Amino acid sequence: MEDAPKQYADKLEDQMREWTNRITELKTQADRASAEKKIGMLNQIAVLNEHKDRLLAMVEDLRQAPDEDWDRLRKAAEKEVADIDDKYRDALAFFH
Repeated sequence: MEDAPKQYADKLEDQMREWTNRITELKTQADRASAEKKIGMLNQIAVLNEHKDRLLAMVEDLRQAPDEDWDRLRKAAEKEVADIDDKYRDALAFFH
């Protein structure tokens, strides 16, 4: 079990890199949008970044968590990943 928290944290970091790339793509699209549409797009991007930042903090918590906190933190991180995915879908719908 000792390697499980590190492996899970590494997996989350990989996912965060993917979210960063996706958010960057959305930002590029927002930069090309009309001023009015751009405001809404940037708001969507800000929400995604907030979730990503929370997940980043969770990764650090997971790396340092004692065994008794591991499962609770893992579940919280999984919920945050699902939330980011939902918000990303919302952003895509707004962008198109």
